[in-house]
Amino acid sequence: MARKFVWMIALLTVSIVWADEDALRLPTPSLIGARAMGMGDAALTFAEGAEGAAHNPASLGVGRGVSIFGQTNLSNRDAIKLDPKGIAYHWRGTGVSWVNRIVNIKGSIYDHTFIGVGKRLSSRVAVGVTTTFRRVHPSANFQVFGESPTFQIGALAEPRNGVRIGARVGQAAHHGGIETGAVGASWATRRGRFAVEAERRPDDWLIRAGIERALWNGGAARIGWRDGDPSVGLGQRVGGAQFDAAWTRYDKEPFVTVGAEWTFGRRLTTEEIGR
Repeated sequence: MARKFVWMIALLTVSIVWADEDALRLPTPSLIGARAMGMGDAALTFAEGAEGAAHNPASLGVGRGVSIFGQTNLSNRDAIKLDPKGIAYHWRGTGVSWVNRIVNIKGSIYDHTFIGVGKRLSSRVAVGVTTTFRRVHPSANFQVFGESPTFQIGALAEPRNGVRIGARVGQAAHHGGIETGAVGASWATRRGRFAVEAERRPDDWLIRAGIERALWNGGAARIGWRDGDPSVGLGQRVGGAQFDAAWTRYDKEPFVTVGAEWTFGRRLTTEEIGR
């Protein structure tokens, strides 16, 4: 126990994840989910519920119940305010979701709404699609969706229990062609998880990886690598609630983000998805 405590404190002292303003301008799921951020944003294959719907809409086909999440940053809010939130509903191998990521970076607002649907095709394969709308600020009208819709198509497969592979392709701009894409894989054990992915954007390639390790009942520590920068985080599950935190830097300043997700009903575990 003492070694675990020392390791946890060491993780908390590491600064993580340089926030990418260019990524926040695009209709991609960067910086959605404190758990994902703690694992380097490598959430293409393992994230589920409302958070996972933004990273890969195919994840909506492998869940059960209703999940609601919210996220915010507690520090450096004079420079950046990051406040994603969302809800997902799963029923008999089909899921739908609404996720919104609004970011205010020194007065510049980037507001994207992700509307997703996913379907489980078999016990080991699921697909999904997300339409993303950009909301304009300031606006004299109430924006249910927004304008400039783009799409993301995702797929998720589990060739063997605990092992997942996934892919996502889509647009970076309205009326554009396929300009972004990501492929990834993850491996889950009883005590942890490893995930890695590569993403192609219009101007570059990005590499992400993360490790999650169970430390105590319902608690986990995370460490990762996001686009060239390290990442760390902590999480705690209490019943149907999951609480997560990630420590980062933005504009060379400390940046702390926290999130919570509540699940009503039961989501399939990694081991159950392949059965």
